[in-house]
Amino acid sequence: MTPAPPVVEDYFGEIGDGLVGGTSPEDALANEAEGIVSAALWETAEANPELTPKRRAKVAERAARKALDKRFGDSDYGDVLAYLPAWSRDVAEAVTKAAEPAIVDDLAARLQAAFPNMTPADLARFVADPENGEKLLVEKARADRDAFRKSAANPGVGFNASAALYGADLEDIADAAYLIDGYFPEASVIGLVGETGSLKSALAIDAGCSLAIGARFLKEIQTAGPRRVVFVAAEGSRGLRMRRRAFIVDRGLDAAEIALLDQNFIVYPSPINLLSADDVAGLRRFVDSVEADLVILDTLSALTQGMDENAAGPVADALRAARLIVSGRESASALIVHHPGKGGGVDGRGSGAWKANLDAVLATQKDGDLVALTLEKMKDGSSDSRRIIRKRIVEIPASVSRRGVAHEATTSVVASLMARGTEALFGTGKPPTATERRAEEIFSHVIPAHTAAEGVTRAEILEARRTSNDESYATVTNAINSLIKSARIAADGKNANGCDRYKRVYIPSATDLGLADIDGRAIP
Repeated sequence: MTPAPPVVEDYFGEIGDGLVGGTSPEDALANEAEGIVSAALWETAEANPELTPKRRAKVAERAARKALDKRFGDSDYGDVLAYLPAWSRDVAEAVTKAAEPAIVDDLAARLQAAFPNMTPADLARFVADPENGEKLLVEKARADRDAFRKSAANPGVGFNASAALYGADLEDIADAAYLIDGYFPEASVIGLVGETGSLKSALAIDAGCSLAIGARFLKEIQTAGPRRVVFVAAEGSRGLRMRRRAFIVDRGLDAAEIALLDQNFIVYPSPINLLSADDVAGLRRFVDSVEADLVILDTLSALTQGMDENAAGPVADALRAARLIVSGRESASALIVHHPGKGGGVDGRGSGAWKANLDAVLATQKDGDLVALTLEKMKDGSSDSRRIIRKRIVEIPASVSRRGVAHEATTSVVASLMARGTEALFGTGKPPTATERRAEEIFSHVIPAHTAAEGVTRAEILEARRTSNDESYATVTNAINSLIKSARIAADGKNANGCDRYKRVYIPSATDLGLADIDGRAIP
């Protein structure tokens, strides 16, 4: 049996008299269990001196149970568990008494630090009642957290009556300035929403690298660079390394431009917590110290682990934290990459506080190999811009880093901007959703191409479904309604009985339109 410290030796002795002393296997098992519990209780209780005796007893009891389960599993180890709660309380009290002077001194120091104006009488009262003293400190910590949400994330600047503007003074306010023309306004928080595979990360990297060297975003859109950029790669930096290398190869950068990119494109390869005052303050100090004008936060979910995205309060707090990070520099902006909701589309996943608290919102949507880049919101400008991009594969040659790390030849992707006119590829509406694409498959499967070209009624479509027995009645009916709603099929004339005949709406292909990207590469 593990000997107990003298302060509770008599108590353990009394328990031991009831548990051990026999020679049976059961007595030996109980004796070993008592020793394991004694060691676990004392180790845990002494390792948590800051806890109240009651809380320390609970922690110690859980540790003892875990130690027993690890050693014996489901075996019967006698009456040890029956004594465990009382045993834990006594160990916790013994530890408290043994360390009482140090605990009292520590509590008094922490109370004085948290409440410098506390009277000596109140201090003595809380030190004499450690449990209430600890509760007071916990309440103070919660109040400090709430204060950060209300003021640190929304730093006050002080009201100044002389700053008020009268009438024509408003005309002296300059037009909005942009880091990237028409897309990234200065002194703003910008959102980029897109489903997996819609090139949102490639766009963020292109924006950051282009601004860093003063090149055109997507090879066409003017930037205000060269400016310094900080990219917080919360989802890992390995893919970011390859995307950056693909940018260098695709743009054909020379040695001087690569050196400028190395100097101005800074990567922080780990996640931070946008709801942590310490993390936000630390990143803000870093942004100020390197004089960055764009901070890219990729992605919101990775930077707010455990946050309820459906709750407006935490989402708004995270976006205010992003604004705080760049508030130290007059022209700096933050770009936050986010995922869409379950149905895809252009709205960010979770609470509507996402879009409401942003100055600008960009969205990407897939349609086969093409992606629509849409400006969904611009607080101080037009928000009707829409361009088409596509993925281009770039071959990256083998290389060796400055520190001797070898990289094999591989491939990565860049976002390639399409020439004007490519928008017609998406028809009269936005790219088809997954439901609409499935509806088109059903329509093509049920109705032969030549019949569909002539036009068919609803009844003829459903009769063809019954004959072919390929899809259920409800599935085909839903498909027809979906295609009509999305303007993928439309009524074109009537039959002899006055029923509408539906035809597929012609949507031109890239070959029909003779379109290419801005580099002159034809769209396959």
